[in-house]
Amino acid sequence: MGDRMFVNEGGSVTAEDAIGVTFRDVQVRHTEGLGLALEDLDLQEFARVSFSDVPSHPVRMHASSLDTVSDLTVADSVQEPRILGIMGGRGPVTTDTSISPQSVPYELSDVSFEADVRVEAGAIIQVQPEARFFVAEGGNLFLDGTEESPVIWESAAASPSPGDWQEITFDDTAGTESTFSHAILRHGGSDGHGVVHGQSDAQLTLEGVTFEDNATCDLGGSGAVLGDSTYTVCD
Repeated sequence: MGDRMFVNEGGSVTAEDAIGVTFRDVQVRHTEGLGLALEDLDLQEFARVSFSDVPSHPVRMHASSLDTVSDLTVADSVQEPRILGIMGGRGPVTTDTSISPQSVPYELSDVSFEADVRVEAGAIIQVQPEARFFVAEGGNLFLDGTEESPVIWESAAASPSPGDWQEITFDDTAGTESTFSHAILRHGGSDGHGVVHGQSDAQLTLEGVTFEDNATCDLGGSGAVLGDSTYTVCD
């Protein structure tokens, strides 16, 4: 796990050297709250980690570390069985990141993507209330679902409803390769500007995308949209 690791009250973990930290074949159980708080660590690997008897989320990490997660085991005794990704003090995602499907969903708060972020087929992204996402500074967002295993982007609420979260915004500075393929986007649109909002120079390709149970129109802004999906456009 590293040369010297310290688990602090509340589950936060610090390390003498926070660069390239590895968790492999670790059991986490009987915590008082959150399983592990790792958002301040630069994770290199988070593999074959199991959680049980945790009264909150199993783990919280910076969103750029989500691509280190593999073979996670979360027991039924974990009360909030989602992998929590945040920005925190480390700011936007600035390194290319791939998010693979796990046995439990991911949960995201407000995150800015300033690199290529790829959500793989079968992954489930659940979104915190009123969360808003930005793609900017040359970044691209790829939702790489298939017909058999779509990417699902939805509310994290216990009883989801339209408008639980805001939107995914593509800034003028975003890259032009963002593509949503066979994805389901639901429960968004609380601010009335569209579930996906593209500023004037933004470009997004939609292939086989389904918008459902949202509070507003599907696409807003004046960015270019390519592809063959069916959607409504904001006035």
